[in-house]
Amino acid sequence: MMKTNKSRALEQGLSEKEAHAAAKAEENLSVSGNMLFEKEEANILLQASLRGYSIVDCVVMMDFRETPPTIETMMYDAYLEEGQLEFHHPKQYAHTSGIIDRNRKNGALTVACMTLAPDGTSEALLKTFRPSPLPPLMLQLLPDDIGCSSPWISRQRIAEHNCPHLDEMSREERERMIEILMDTGRSSSL
Repeated sequence: MMKTNKSRALEQGLSEKEAHAAAKAEENLSVSGNMLFEKEEANILLQASLRGYSIVDCVVMMDFRETPPTIETMMYDAYLEEGQLEFHHPKQYAHTSGIIDRNRKNGALTVACMTLAPDGTSEALLKTFRPSPLPPLMLQLLPDDIGCSSPWISRQRIAEHNCPHLDEMSREERERMIEILMDTGRSSSL
């Protein structure tokens, strides 16, 4: 079971008021992550495609330590490798790795909402976005090569289909597009 910011705060000897504030901050981060994901879903899927990744093999990192927040899709193993430097305890690494593995197995996405803890260290709130199937009518209207058994992969293929000339982009063009998609302040205008 995941410990909430409130339970961790109480374990660290903080007051009930400080623990309540930590719980509220965690709730706000979760809601902000949901809202940003909903707003940027197509750009997230396209970013994974530009990198040549299957979205279900990625961790979507939303960095709320920056304003506006940035979004980066990265392979799950790269996220774990990068995160090893920030995990404060081996159990934390095992817990995070277990969540990512479970989500991959179930066809769900893992989103890591990064923020600063009160002590100035980085914290990640892991969120699971389960796939919802595409409506049957939409599946009937899609070209045969887009629909598949995984709703997230189908959505990724739709994002690719909506980006003309994706296959013709040079590496430099792809990298530039990825930079734009990572910056939520600019990508929302695409």
